[in-house]
Amino acid sequence: MMRHLKSPELLLLVCLTLLSLCSFATIAEEETPSAPQTAGELPFGLNVKSFGAKGDGVTDDTAAIQRAADAAMIRPQQRDWMCTRYYKAMHDAPAHEIFFPAGTYVISGPVVFNWSVSLRGTAGTTIRNTAPDKDSFFFEYALRCTIENLKFDGGFHQIRHWTNNLDTSTLLISNCEFRNAAKVSVHSASYRQRTEKQYKSRLEEIKAGVPLLRISPYIVERKNGKVNLIPRPEETLQEFENS
Repeated sequence: MMRHLKSPELLLLVCLTLLSLCSFATIAEEETPSAPQTAGELPFGLNVKSFGAKGDGVTDDTAAIQRAADAAMIRPQQRDWMCTRYYKAMHDAPAHEIFFPAGTYVISGPVVFNWSVSLRGTAGTTIRNTAPDKDSFFFEYALRCTIENLKFDGGFHQIRHWTNNLDTSTLLISNCEFRNAAKVSVHSASYRQRTEKQYKSRLEEIKAGVPLLRISPYIVERKNGKVNLIPRPEETLQEFENS
């Protein structure tokens, strides 16, 4: 027969029981899988609104998007990291993702991205440049960059990327729309002549708002709803170096 517990002993037993139950609940909570993360909250993902961007079509979001770009910068530890022989497939190397929720993001000057970065929008995401004499997005030392689901409106060059021929797998543009560029929508400053097999930059499902996009050393032509890469004669490449 159990002996009757005195009040202090009973109180201690109750406290120990409650402590055990709390510990078990904490462990169970930690082991329960979290709900699927929304876009912009994925590992390595940065939401531009977390850096102050409004996307309301009125506020100048240039500085806010630049802060997100600075936070996303990945700099390789050594040049070999960039070499295609280590990353044969396009975009095998890691990259930070910057997510643009639906909205119109007004910029008044270029936003500079460095190294490997992925930009992703969604239905209804527009980048509107109010300065016709200034670029929109400039990619410096662009390595395996991805631009997806973004609409570009206005500006001088809407996407301008410079690789300095450090890599042959540099840029993937997918499901983007370009409108009202003062010069050309997509401009590359990689001047070295390459074969079509070596040149890995690709354009997929592009809706071009201008009849001709230019990427050295190719002319990118929109015809019958499709985008074609046309090799540019080598003797004409010099004009790109001075543009």
